[in-house]
Amino acid sequence: LGTFPVPVALASNALGFGLLSFGTSVPVLFAGGICSGVAFAIVVPYAYTLVAEVSPAESMSTSTTIAMVCLNVGVFCSPFILPTVSGAIGDGSAHLVMLISTCAFAVFAICAAFIATRFAAKAKLAA
Repeated sequence: LGTFPVPVALASNALGFGLLSFGTSVPVLFAGGICSGVAFAIVVPYAYTLVAEVSPAESMSTSTTIAMVCLNVGVFCSPFILPTVSGAIGDGSAHLVMLISTCAFAVFAICAAFIATRFAAKAKLAA
C-alpha cells in the first residue's frame, strides 16, 4: 500500500458501508462487512504506529493510550450521534445512517488521498 494505507482503508470502508446500505442479500451484506473489517484492520495498526512515531519517547505509551481511548469513544458514540443526524436531515432510518457513513468515508478517503499524494510528492522532492 506504500504511502496510501489510510486512503485505501477509508475507500474500503466507504465501499463496505455502501454495500451495507444498499445490500438486499446476505452475500452483499457479508461483502460489506468484509470490506469494513479489512479497512479497520488496515487503519488501526497504521494509526497506532504513526502515533508512536510522532510522539516523544517518554510519552509514547500515554500517546498510544489516548489514541486508543479516542478511537473507542468514537466507536461508542457513533450509534448515538449518527441516528440523531439522520433524524435531523431525513427519516432517521438505518439506511440513511449507513448512507451518511458511506458519504463521510468517501469524503475522508478523497481528502486522505490528496494529503498522502502531497506528502509523497514532498518526500520525493526531499530525496
